[in-house]
Amino acid sequence: MGKLFRKLILATLVASAACTTSQTTVPTPSGPSEFALSLRMTASPDTLTQDGAALSTIEVTAFDANGKKCAGLPVRMDMAVAGVIQDFGKLSARTIVTGTGGTAQTVYTAAPPPPASTGGSGTTVLIVATPSSSVRCGSNDPVGSFAATNFSQVAIRLIPPGVILPPAGTPTAAFTMSPDKAVMNSPVVFDASASQPGTGATQITSYSWNFGDGTTTASGRTTTHAFTSQQTFIVTLTVTNDRGLSASTSVPTPVTAPAFPVADFVFGPTPIHAGASVNFSSTSTTPSGFPITGYSWDFGDGTVGCSTPTCTHTYPLMTPTPPATTVDTTYNVTLTVTDGSGLSSKKTNPVTVTSP
Repeated sequence: MGKLFRKLILATLVASAACTTSQTTVPTPSGPSEFALSLRMTASPDTLTQDGAALSTIEVTAFDANGKKCAGLPVRMDMAVAGVIQDFGKLSARTIVTGTGGTAQTVYTAAPPPPASTGGSGTTVLIVATPSSSVRCGSNDPVGSFAATNFSQVAIRLIPPGVILPPAGTPTAAFTMSPDKAVMNSPVVFDASASQPGTGATQITSYSWNFGDGTTTASGRTTTHAFTSQQTFIVTLTVTNDRGLSASTSVPTPVTAPAFPVADFVFGPTPIHAGASVNFSSTSTTPSGFPITGYSWDFGDGTVGCSTPTCTHTYPLMTPTPPATTVDTTYNVTLTVTDGSGLSSKKTNPVTVTSP
């Protein structure tokens, strides 16, 4: 890192060390300029206990002069405290490269706790990202068109162990189901994305699920569960935020018996003659609300059927036994349908075909 670059960074860091976050903005397209590339940074969470183990994920997103995300850009990561570039904690990677979505990540680990006699309310660590000055980013961004001082930064507040933070609010637990009606033995996706961490907290750190059927529990923001009996279960979600506060919500969840699809079909034109095309069309219904996802036809004459809602089939000519000049042959045509929950049903109709 050159002396001029270091002086420029230090001057800027001194001016912004008291800030909690700082980032560049996507420039308004105006053609090539000295700052044709910009970075946007986030730290999650942005407050850590200074215990030598707490982690924060640092994400960097690069934009070209037209506001489009820039892939394949090497970015140098540094730490600064009180305007001085220095190590205060650890970074999992010093150089990161943006991926196809224009983003890259590194993980910051908090510094070890200070001596007990130090006191104070904490330390602000700036994570500084500096893009390569020799990589092309976008068709209007020639190599080296942005200055090396076009860096971005994000602040992380380190709280010494034992420091009392302002009171925090409890989180809010909330979830949705998909599908919104549970069917026995069919998977249901539970999603707690609507939960909120509460005032004074930055994120939810744990999600705990109890489905009320005594069979299993689960964790994670989203999870999948299938109920195996027909009754109403109380599904409970408990969330805990990064201040150690928890909250729960319980929702009565009726589980209905499986509603099998009803298979049926029509065919024509009638009467049916051998050697002529016959049109078969499904008129099946699904009272469960799950769409029909599979069709299987058996035309009863030993030939391979089709797997679409409508099919065309031609029956072979049969030779009449003299003195008869025609012969009627009855085939049992079967349609099997399967719905989105995996349930199947079938319907068989006789079809009489006249030869010749």
